[in-house]
Amino acid sequence: MLEPKVRFKRDDGSSYPAWNEYSISDLFTKIGNKNKDGQNTNVITNSAEFGLIPQRDYFDKDIAVEGNTGNYTIIQTGDFVYNPRKSMYAPMGPFNCYKLPEDGIVSPLYSCLRPKGIINPEYLLWYFQTDKWYGYVNDHGAQNGARHDRVGMTDKILLGIPITAPCEEEQQKIADFLSSVDEVIAASEEEVANLETQKKAVMKKIFSQEVRFKRDDGTEFPAWEGVRFGDMFTEIVRKTSDTKTYPLFSLTIEDGVTAKTERYERSYLVKKEEDNYKIVPPHAFVYNPMNLRFGALAPSHEDKEVCVSQYYNVFSLNDETTIGFWESFLVTDAMLKFYFSIATGSLVEKLRVHYSNFVNIVMPIPCLEEQRLIADFLSVFDEAIAAAKKELELWKELKKGLLQQMFV
Repeated sequence: MLEPKVRFKRDDGSSYPAWNEYSISDLFTKIGNKNKDGQNTNVITNSAEFGLIPQRDYFDKDIAVEGNTGNYTIIQTGDFVYNPRKSMYAPMGPFNCYKLPEDGIVSPLYSCLRPKGIINPEYLLWYFQTDKWYGYVNDHGAQNGARHDRVGMTDKILLGIPITAPCEEEQQKIADFLSSVDEVIAASEEEVANLETQKKAVMKKIFSQEVRFKRDDGTEFPAWEGVRFGDMFTEIVRKTSDTKTYPLFSLTIEDGVTAKTERYERSYLVKKEEDNYKIVPPHAFVYNPMNLRFGALAPSHEDKEVCVSQYYNVFSLNDETTIGFWESFLVTDAMLKFYFSIATGSLVEKLRVHYSNFVNIVMPIPCLEEQRLIADFLSVFDEAIAAAKKELELWKELKKGLLQQMFV
């Protein structure tokens, strides 16, 4: 059997013995205890991103219909649950350990396993975050389930999945080490969140005019004056053509104007579709009229022309030196509330802010000189946030590499 690229040693420097190979049937017992009387109402969801959590916390409502959980499986603290649904976070479905103290019930679509105590559960939880078990599932023909987004897992395939593990002492060292990396990642995520909270608090004071900037000589800037957005922006309606290929970008509330390859594994457009997309020059703004009230508005920070869905609106600033000001101002809480007040449509989820209404918005705005000072000031936060996010991504990549090199 192959050895992992990274191995731990004993405290005295000596090597641990070679790893052993098991199957899931060696290490687990399949759970068949059903919620027949319907007494347990603690429905648990197996999320690739958040693990095994109460369904109400995940969906903000109960999905399982009351009285229809008699075939749900009852799980206890320490049980492992496999969800065959594929996702970006778990290409073959999440395999998680239930850590809550009270018994829960899970969908009959999940496979539930109880450890026999042969292998450290902490080690097993890390093992199932690697792709080391994917090959077995693929080789046994279960990669395509009844639905394209589910693995066609059977008991035979599940129980036959191989698991490799070192001795108990090395298992614990691996689990402790990776847990320490997770702690660093959690601290980095908290730093990013804190910086973003600080920036938001500062923005609130600036855009409410509780805090005002002054000229270098200490004199006051003039009062903010109402301006019509249409006088500040110019709409861009250029469409793509078959004479040039543009990288396809998308717009998200979290990441702004982002390459679609990062989410959808697609880098360039099919030529017959190209006429349907809008060109976005460097520094131009993009907004989604159906999500503007949630903050789906951002400038492109690319130094090249890209293209986006024809359903987005694209506009440029008449004075690009104020981009930093408008990038923040256009998504303040006050502006998001205003977008909602002018959105049109019969259904809440389909409300939209048409560009013709957007350009007719009139809001008090500072003079150009103060706009630039505000932009420069907020850019200090942006640079700190970007640096913190970069460090966070480095730690995540390190963890990903370690998961590949510490297991076989």
